Amino acid sequence: MKTMRYMLLLTMVTLIHCTSNEKPKQPSLAQINPVEDEYFGIKISDPYRYMENLKDSAVLNWIKTNSDYSRSVLNSISGRQKLLDKMKEYDGRRTSNVSDLVITENNKYFYLRRTPEDETGKLYYRDGLTGEEILLYDPETQAANTIMKFAISAFSPSIDGSKVAFAIAPNGSEKSDIMIMKVESRQLYPEVIDRCNFAHISWLPDGESFIFNKVQSTDVHDINRGMDSKAYVHNVGSDPSTDKEILSRENYPELGIRPEEIPIVFYDKDSKYIYGGLMTSDRRLNMVYVHYKDLRRGHVPWKRFLSPDDEVYDFLTTDKDIYVYTPK
Repeated sequence: MKTMRYMLLLTMVTLIHCTSNEKPKQPSLAQINPVEDEYFGIKISDPYRYMENLKDSAVLNWIKTNSDYSRSVLNSISGRQKLLDKMKEYDGRRTSNVSDLVITENNKYFYLRRTPEDETGKLYYRDGLTGEEILLYDPETQAANTIMKFAISAFSPSIDGSKVAFAIAPNGSEKSDIMIMKVESRQLYPEVIDRCNFAHISWLPDGESFIFNKVQSTDVHDINRGMDSKAYVHNVGSDPSTDKEILSRENYPELGIRPEEIPIVFYDKDSKYIYGGLMTSDRRLNMVYVHYKDLRRGHVPWKRFLSPDDEVYDFLTTDKDIYVYTPK
């Protein structure tokens, strides 16, 4: 392995020094047209904001000129094509790449698989390790009548593997929608749940409902769309507009949730409790909990589990005990 790494490094260094002496004329630098915005009371100047307008002919011409120049420089590298052909040969030896494997307790396998011809992974299923591989969902089918490309950004099978919920995002954006499928028939349920880029889907033990997070807006350019997001329970086959809100700053002011905290709620099958994490960039856990049977009550009786002052960074449960990871 070390020898292979050394050879690749040596090849790259050699190619860098073997470029042609005749370099094409470099294009002119982009113009500076400052635009000032204010975020949370802080003013920030962006000299290249105008380049976000891809309908501006001047911007398109600058991109094309630089693209042509970059391509000419790359094409002038001696031996470049030979190296690319060799890389493609090595890559072609691998028939597919499997990722995000989830195995249910009753031995059902769910995973994403991508071949060299695929742009994104497709969702597959097996009943047992040696079971027949079944394609559940191909994101390309979602893009049949549009120029957009879709990717599966997350998926979660129910505890018994009879259903699977998955989030798809257009053009790799943070604008995911949740879809639900009955695994045996590969039939999609009619509802589609939008605004789920932080979904964190977690199924409940009844196999007919799951918890997820939803942001406030579908506009990816809205700087406040992630503020005051909420956790809901969805019953499979029902209208998402009727989903019950179970954790939010608005409906649970007694918990002191801040606007920037993202309520991520999940069911833990070992302890039979529901845990709600109020997530930020702070790695210290800030969490509440409730028994799963109390989740259906009108106002969920959340109790404090961990606060940042506890300095707990992870935890693990059994049916009797809780283990916490802390420097204390």
